[in-house]
Amino acid sequence: MKNNKFIRYYQPIISLGDTLQGVEVLVRWKLSNGSLLLPAYFIDVAEKMEVINQITLTLVKKVQEDFSQYSYQYERKVFCAFNLTAQQIENKPFIDQLIDMLKSETNFIASFEITERQHFKNLAIAKANIRSLQEQGYQIKLDDAGTGYGGFSYFMDFNLDGVKIDKMFIDVIGVDDVKVEVLNSIIMMAKRLGIDIVAEGLKPNSKLISCVHIKLIIFRVLLLKTCAV
Repeated sequence: MKNNKFIRYYQPIISLGDTLQGVEVLVRWKLSNGSLLLPAYFIDVAEKMEVINQITLTLVKKVQEDFSQYSYQYERKVFCAFNLTAQQIENKPFIDQLIDMLKSETNFIASFEITERQHFKNLAIAKANIRSLQEQGYQIKLDDAGTGYGGFSYFMDFNLDGVKIDKMFIDVIGVDDVKVEVLNSIIMMAKRLGIDIVAEGLKPNSKLISCVHIKLIIFRVLLLKTCAV
């Protein structure tokens, strides 16, 4: 962070009516050779070094700076989604600090996505912290459902506002693949709970749109590349 090696990108989230609803902020680590490292390769290290919270809080601050420059271009506020790990969600001081940073934010609506890359160690604390975020008006979505540890237990354990379907499931629509069954189960669960479904990489003419209540599409094209974190 001190050497400005973390680069942030914004991935647009569009309604089926082709209206920008929000963005998801993504982080990449720029290596000395210029290549970009995905979070899957450095988040574990960041957690072990106990700098993951600092990275996230610095990211929030930079996003706030970005939106203060660009928000005037939009007639209404859009949301900005941040990813949180299980370790972070179980950390009440961190959640309190996050809420404090965002309480006076007026240029965007924050939302948070729970990643499935690790187990929750204390569900009671996690539930309480998620509830604290939701009480502030922040939506909580399950990121890339069905690809990690949480599985369908997260639907039951947390009062989710939405679920994001990973592109790996979207790509098998119309194909005889076992992942289709997982996709169908995710959609059925989300519909029964009455929560939003966000599809990553879904084409506007996809047959999935006509059979389920998909509200938003995540485009693979990155909206904006900004300066380093």
